[in-house]
Amino acid sequence: MKLRDLAFSDLYISVDCEAFLRGVPGELGIVAPPEMVAPDLIGLHAVLSVSARERSEFSVRYDGVVYRVSNISSQQGRWWVCRRGMTRVPNVTELGVAPNLTDLMISLAQDRGLFLICGPSGQGKSTTAAAMMASWLTTFGDVGVAIENPPEAPLEGPHGDAGWCFQIDAEDNRISEAVAQSRRWRPKFMYLGEITTAEIAVQAARCASSQMAVVTTLYASTLRDGMEAFLRMVEEKEGEAGRQLVSECLTMCIYQHITGDPRRLGMEVLLPTKKPDDLIRAMIRSGDFSDIADYVRTTGQKKAG
Repeated sequence: MKLRDLAFSDLYISVDCEAFLRGVPGELGIVAPPEMVAPDLIGLHAVLSVSARERSEFSVRYDGVVYRVSNISSQQGRWWVCRRGMTRVPNVTELGVAPNLTDLMISLAQDRGLFLICGPSGQGKSTTAAAMMASWLTTFGDVGVAIENPPEAPLEGPHGDAGWCFQIDAEDNRISEAVAQSRRWRPKFMYLGEITTAEIAVQAARCASSQMAVVTTLYASTLRDGMEAFLRMVEEKEGEAGRQLVSECLTMCIYQHITGDPRRLGMEVLLPTKKPDDLIRAMIRSGDFSDIADYVRTTGQKKAG
């Protein structure tokens, strides 16, 4: 058995190669890895030691699996938390989303614009965003760019018969520079990692208002919180003009959450139209989201993949 064959969400490993697993199906808390994967732990440890440098977060690929890595500096020394990434990017149709929403998540990319996926941590937002990106490239072809810190999904390379994705690993303070550079490549699609700063939010909105379909994620406890937070960040840089920018570029906002046992995926969707008098776009321009619940569509609870 290899490390890649084990089911877990996180691997904690110290500089002394002490290790435990978290998120093992059927197990509570942490568990020790089986002895037979010890050679893989040594190999991964060597890769981490070389890749870490002074970065607090980074990603590594080991034995075909991408791990998103964060540093822990505790009283007992340094540990690395290795969150297991996807070995493959699913198609949107594999997510367990209602079919009519699946069609919109793909087809509306032809209209370009911003696809904002918000929700709490650990709800599969990045998986959904990556699936949308891969589905766009497979369905429509052309060139896509994925800019993340660090990359989580294996998007680099060909998709379908006529699509290609370039995947860029950029630290937060270099994301804006990476976006500016990538625009010169004239991509049709962009996957921009989690929105964490006002500068990244503005970059996402500007790209979406040009000739790109942009999918990105944002931490939020509700759909309303997500829209308010995104608008607030854009306004921080653009002032009142930020409201107009967001109202023009938004194509779809999804609030995603997983509940129940077995795990089920639920989505709440804000879907403005292209009409000049669209009430959702008017609400964004006003900055008043008190009536947003009147415009939110709720999908059925589908079993999560």
